[in-house]
Amino acid sequence: MNRVAIIGLGNWGKKLLATFNKIAYISVCCTTGNKENLDWLNSHFPTIKYTKNFEEVIHDGKIDAIIIATPIDTHYEITRKTLLANKHVFVEKPLSTSTEQAKELLKIAKERKRILFTGNLFLYNDIFTHLEKLNKTSPFEHIAWNWNKFGTFKENIFWNLAWHDILMSVKLMGKAIDVKLTSYDGYTPDKDAVRILLDFENNKKSSISINRLSKSTEKSGLFITKDKSYAWSNGSLSFASKGSKELKVILQSATSALVVECKAFIDLLNNDSSKIDDDEIILETIRIIENLMRKTYGN
Repeated sequence: MNRVAIIGLGNWGKKLLATFNKIAYISVCCTTGNKENLDWLNSHFPTIKYTKNFEEVIHDGKIDAIIIATPIDTHYEITRKTLLANKHVFVEKPLSTSTEQAKELLKIAKERKRILFTGNLFLYNDIFTHLEKLNKTSPFEHIAWNWNKFGTFKENIFWNLAWHDILMSVKLMGKAIDVKLTSYDGYTPDKDAVRILLDFENNKKSSISINRLSKSTEKSGLFITKDKSYAWSNGSLSFASKGSKELKVILQSATSALVVECKAFIDLLNNDSSKIDDDEIILETIRIIENLMRKTYGN
């Protein structure tokens, strides 16, 4: 069984640890030493070793791969050091907040023949997989994403939340030819509520609305073709033909995207699977968000 270490034990790090622990051997967890997180680790996984020494972890010859679930602004440096220590890497999105840095990491991974896997959860959702198939036979002309929630204020809204919908839009529609940041329900775009418009070739468009100050929680997507519409919401995909006001459920999500994603990484370590070809869409997503960051913050 693959020996894996995890760096970072926040909310998402805990979920990754619990999932990977079922399909790999988690030998050590590296954290900053937060008491609450350590208490959780000792309570749920008392046999997993804990350390604050990052260098000790990446230079441990018995460890095959490193799972990185740390704050976004640390991803590049930790991933770079881990690859240079000749470890395979699973790093939570985004790979980096810089196109040049991301290209550097991909180059290092290729030169050292290491797996560099970015955790893009929604790409492993069975509904998204079905949407990809539908898009090949009847291309989507317009996609509208809407995400209401409360929380995740510590990370930048573009890198943390908008990343997902931009990435899926790029995966389905290709390279964006124009990126706009508009008002959100009459308010100037700010760090907690944004509306993004992406233009693609052949007049294809994707609109993305995110509000993380909402009292309700909902994530949905509307996918429009020439004669059909599909709605993705609450783990189900519905269909309506042109002119119809009735939605018919055609797919109910039956698997955990996180389980599928983690297994995909372990399968790569065992050479039992091929990686989702996502390097180019990752780079394109970073480019788009860099553009949005300049529009919003001037940097």
